[in-house]
Amino acid sequence: MTLEKLEQIKADTLPKLDLRLLKNGYKVFVGAGDCGIKAGSREILSVILDEVSSLGLNTVCVTQMGCTGDCKNEPVVQVIDLDGNSFLYGNVTKEIAKDIIVKHVCANKVITENLVKNLG
Repeated sequence: MTLEKLEQIKADTLPKLDLRLLKNGYKVFVGAGDCGIKAGSREILSVILDEVSSLGLNTVCVTQMGCTGDCKNEPVVQVIDLDGNSFLYGNVTKEIAKDIIVKHVCANKVITENLVKNLG
């Protein structure tokens, strides 16, 4: 591996790592317990990170969380808005993951079709 290749990997990775640090903004958590991982949460996390990064949303924190107890709804994504309200989306696909970022995080519109719980 060349130094140029390593520099490119660093340049591609650092912005995504920054998205995982808590900030004063929206927080997006992807369920990554055993059931979540089996249901594809890693792919959902990757899609969300890519979407947040491509839209330049530098005040959005994206990270994983453990088991939510909602095994039948995996993969799940929890969104906490600027007021501290928490929403749990279930059976999240790649398309729904993108919608969560574009509609809920960017436009502040809850996607009721995929909402499992409004946690207040």
